[in-house]
Formats: sequence, structure tokens, C-alpha cells
Amino acid sequence: MKIVKRNVLLTGLLASVSLGVSAQESYTTSDVVGMFADQSFVGSEAGTKTVIEAHLICLGGSVGAGGESSISQLGNSSYDSDYSESYRDCMSKYVPFRVTGSDAAGACGSQDVSWGQCASTLPSSADGAVYSVRNTIDAETYEGVAAFQCENNNWKYLSGGCAKVANPCESGLITSWEVTTPLWADSSASTVYTDKFGQVRHNPKQGCYARMDAASSGELVTVRATSPETSPASSYNLSGSVAPKRCFNNEWLDEPSGGSTSCTYVPQNCSAQTYTHPNGCSYSIPSLNHDEVYNNTSPLPENSVGSLQAYCWDGQVEIKSASCNMSCDARVPVNYWSWDGASDEVNPKTCYHTAKFESERVAPNGIMSIDNETEGLKGTSFYTCSNGTMQLDAESCAPETCTSVPANSWTLNGKTCSHDAFVIDIAHGETIAKRPQDIGLGTLGEIVYQCKYGDLTVLSQTCEPAYDTSICYAEEVNPEDPEETIGDGYVPPATPPTLDRCEDTHGRLGYSYIGGQCCKDDGARGMICYEVP
Repeated sequence: MKIVKRNVLLTGLLASVSLGVSAQESYTTSDVVGMFADQSFVGSEAGTKTVIEAHLICLGGSVGAGGESSISQLGNSSYDSDYSESYRDCMSKYVPFRVTGSDAAGACGSQDVSWGQCASTLPSSADGAVYSVRNTIDAETYEGVAAFQCENNNWKYLSGGCAKVANPCESGLITSWEVTTPLWADSSASTVYTDKFGQVRHNPKQGCYARMDAASSGELVTVRATSPETSPASSYNLSGSVAPKRCFNNEWLDEPSGGSTSCTYVPQNCSAQTYTHPNGCSYSIPSLNHDEVYNNTSPLPENSVGSLQAYCWDGQVEIKSASCNMSCDARVPVNYWSWDGASDEVNPKTCYHTAKFESERVAPNGIMSIDNETEGLKGTSFYTCSNGTMQLDAESCAPETCTSVPANSWTLNGKTCSHDAFVIDIAHGETIAKRPQDIGLGTLGEIVYQCKYGDLTVLSQTCEPAYDTSICYAEEVNPEDPEETIGDGYVPPATPPTLDRCEDTHGRLGYSYIGGQCCKDDGARGMICYEVP
């Protein structure tokens, strides 16, 4: 049955090409173009056989050394598959066919040829021979095949092609894609995001990255972000960040039709920290979540006054508002200060206090008062807390006054005078004269005191026999006649009435009852007092 098929095929083919010697001589390659392969196809043994020679070989025959053909062996071959398809596959190897009548005289010499970016070398061949070559120049980058025919001692390009080699993707290549969420972290300049404070945010972040395995050119892969290529890993959702990628010529390209793309950036939280205001207050800020607002109204150090509002944005704490009125360290240095009138004295005393410190800080605008430590002076320094520093605001300083005169006695020239204690205010520097008269001792004296820084000093004293009985008496003023008590020869009552006005036996006015005595400031000598008998 197979022999019948071969003979039928052979008979049809020979009929179509007018089998015979005369037919072989006039047969050309163009007569069977497209019969066994596309016109641009170049077989692995192109140009080595004429169509008749190839036909005989593919039927299982042989070709003689002189080119004569024999089909005596046709019955010895067999085909396991459909004979027609096998026959055409065999014939395609010799496409394009050698033109009948060419010989191997070497009409075309060896020659370098090129087509597009491809090139190769053709061997010496007979006129009419067709030869197929592959690219041999930069073969890693370009691949191609071309057919040339020796015609009139020249190689003529028939057909072929040259293209860049589509290499597979090597293992270890890095591919990337942009952030898709959150919106404020993507790379699109048109993205607008407003935070809690109305501030427009757009902080583009680097995208996701992945290290790829080897793949064939054209292969589609769903890529997942990897670490450490995507860094820092804590800032991205690696498991949820994917992208469709296609391998092409050792490069990974985006493939939008291959599925959805996602790269999720994870905003960072803020670590605990301390904020120091320019005025000196400090605020402790705890760890915060991204997009969290924090308020603090307890600045340090203690007793300071202020407030702070902080905002955590992607790992960075932003201070939205802050104020500070810092408390003061309750510490003041040594201080000396004077008093009005000190310049009029010789070696005047000066108010003073040592350095002071208290453990509790002073609140803003709080006052710290320090008393004078110099004996004989009274005064205070006033300090106010201002901007974290104790400032001296005011001072007071004045000599102490004398508030009483103690009992005293003194003896001069054998005569003794004395007086009882009495209460009276005497300013610093002022004097008071006391004139005691002792009827029993028969003496009359005077002692002058001066008040210096709260202490009395004796300026002068006298004590003499009492030749004059002028004694200061006190009696009630007659409400009917205020002048009734004035006059010579006045005899005081045995028991003095309630004392309102003091007058002596000589009718002198202006004495006042002070501390059980009749006293008057006579100007030059200061205060003069007489005892009431």
C-alpha cells in the first residue's frame, strides 16, 4: 500500500514538473516556491539539492555522482506516520533548492556577508548554488538566518532575518514597583491628602522590591516583595505587596493585564522622647501611634506653667504648639543694700543677707523674700521669679528705733540722780533728755540719751542739789475755764487728777503726758521729760 502511495505522489509531482531530462534542465527554484515551506524559509541543507534530487532522497532513492537519479530502492523504505507530511518535512530541509545545471566549479569564492545586525561567512560554491548561514557575530545579542545564491560569480541575498536575542531572565535580578497605599506615600504628583490639622501631605516613599528566580523570556510571574531588597522591611507589608511581571530578554517588565498591583507602605509610630522649649521647660512625650495627637499641660521642672500639643506623623513627632513659663530655682546670692540717710553718717551699717536656697522651686511670678541679717537694721530683699530666674525686685532697709528707756541712776560729785523706766519711741539718731527731781534726795539732774540702731547711748548727764522746787505737775483742765490752772502760787492737789495736760509751776505750756511723765520737744535738746511727783 505504501508503494502505491509513493508512486501516486511521484507520478503527480513528475507530472507537475514534466519529469525528464529536458524538464530538469529548465526547472527553477521559483517553480515550487511555497510548495514545501514559506517563501522566506531557509532549510538546514538549503541549496544542496535540486528539487528532483531532494524528491528522490525523500522518497528513499539515491542520486548518482553525475547527478542522475534512481528510484530502484523505493520499495525498501517504510513510513510510520502519514506519508504526505513526512515527505513535505523532508523536502523542506533543502529549501531553497539548487538550480539545475550549476556545478561545483567554485564560481563564487568565500565571502563575508551581513544582513541587518547579523553577519557570517559564505564558503566557495558553484554558480547557482544556494547557501544558508546563521549569524556568527555577537551571537549572544543577535540571532538570524539568511539564504544567499551564487549568481554570476557573486553572492546574492535571497531571504532571511535578524533580531535581538530574547534571553531568559537570570536568577537574582531585582524588580520594583511603586507604592499604591497609603495615597500620601505614592509617587503621583497629583495626589492630595489633608491631615487632622488641615496640612496637605504628600511624602512619596520608595516602592517595593523583589529578588527574582530564573525564568524563560515571556514568562508571567506574580511577584511578592522580598527583604532585604525592600527596606526597611518593617515599613512595608511584604506579604500583601504583589505585582504581575513578565520576563522579556533578561528584564522583568510590568504586565498590567496580568492582575492587580499593590505596594503597601506601613507608616511608622513615634518613640517616646523629651521636648525642650526654648524658654527651658521640658515635656515628656510618650510613644505615639502614627496620626495620633498628644497634649501635655505639666511641664518640668515642677511649678512651671505651659502646654504642649504634639502630633506623630510617620515616625516623626511634630510640635504643633508649645508654651513655657519656667519656674525658678529658689536660690539667691549674698546681697548688701543700704538705707536712706546712710550717707550722712560716719561708718553706717548696711543691710545684708547670706546666700539662700530653698528646696521647692518658685512658680512664675512667685515672690521670695529674704530678711536683713545685720543687727540694728530692719529690712527685706524681695525677689520675683521671671523667665526661670530669680530677679531682685525691691529692697527695704532702715535702722531700728528705740521703744523704751530703762530705769537708770547716776552719781556725780556725790550726788545721785535716778529715773524710772518709761516707754517711748525714739527714732535712730534722735535724742531724749530726762530731768529727774528727787525730793527725798534733794537732787535735780538731767540725762540725755541718743538712739543708735535700736540701742540707747548716753550723750550727757548732770546731777545737782535741788535749789529750785519747780516741779512738773499735772492736773485736769477745768472744762469751765481752760486757763484756770495758769498762774503764780499754784498749789497742786495732794492727789493728781486724771492727767490731760502738763504744766510746771512757772506756767509753761506745751508739755504732754507720756509714760507717766510730762514731756516736751524743745527743739535744740530734743525731748525733755519731767517726772510727775
